[in-house]
Amino acid sequence: MKNSEQFIKCTEDDNLRRVIKFHEYFSRQYDLLERIEKGFLEINERERMGGLYPLLNSVMSGAISTDILVQKGLLTEAYITARAFLERITNLCYLLVCGETEYQDFIEYSQQKVVRSLISRQKAYSLIGHEIAIPKPPELHQKMKAMMKKFEKPSGKEKGSWTVLTIEKRMEYVGTTVSSFRTQGYLAIKEYLYADASESIHGTLYGAMFHTGILYGLKGDKAVGEKYLHGLRANLYMMLGLLIEALCKVVGDRLGGRNIGEEAEENFEVIGKALGMKKAQPNH
Repeated sequence: MKNSEQFIKCTEDDNLRRVIKFHEYFSRQYDLLERIEKGFLEINERERMGGLYPLLNSVMSGAISTDILVQKGLLTEAYITARAFLERITNLCYLLVCGETEYQDFIEYSQQKVVRSLISRQKAYSLIGHEIAIPKPPELHQKMKAMMKKFEKPSGKEKGSWTVLTIEKRMEYVGTTVSSFRTQGYLAIKEYLYADASESIHGTLYGAMFHTGILYGLKGDKAVGEKYLHGLRANLYMMLGLLIEALCKVVGDRLGGRNIGEEAEENFEVIGKALGMKKAQPNH
């Protein structure tokens, strides 16, 4: 992965040096995603891995989006896209190893969302005085109605997910299937990102300000604030890279041969040695 923008320059500042090194790490991990992409594209789309290519593509676009936002200093937005990145990788890892019934539920949930989306658009137009008809392809109509019913609650409202398993339970399932998958590390990243990202999404005061450190009592001049932001930047790049490592381990387990997961681990070891680290440790 080429740097989308040279936002960091050579400096003796240790905090900024950490950002630089973890950005290098993230870039190397993204290169592995591009290799995984080639493998997915070589597989027939009727096979599960080939059929999941759109989800892999969304993982890759999420990585690029988060990188750009971090470089621009838009940390609250970066947390939001990082949360989406985590959820996409979680689903992709889980769907590569889960049973056929769960996989088909994922596909059918996505298919029935097409009709629900059209219904939402119909409602949107009606609010401004326009009525539109919803297309009903004859060959899909009855099947789609059954799918929609499948993903409804007893109250008639739509279910919020294609699976009853929480993110944590999906992670744990992957861990029981792929021996090299670091479940606890994955759960730690989820805990670190998820709540703050949710506050940003929901527009709370905390969500608008957590990245400044002010709510935690951080005081000082601009340099103090920059140091804190550099810590968040470094952590985001580290966590994105570790999430990619998790995916690499699952893909490597499915494909066999030279495990790309091992290469992903080695990438962290290289950066860790450069920074004098033994393990990945958040700054905050």
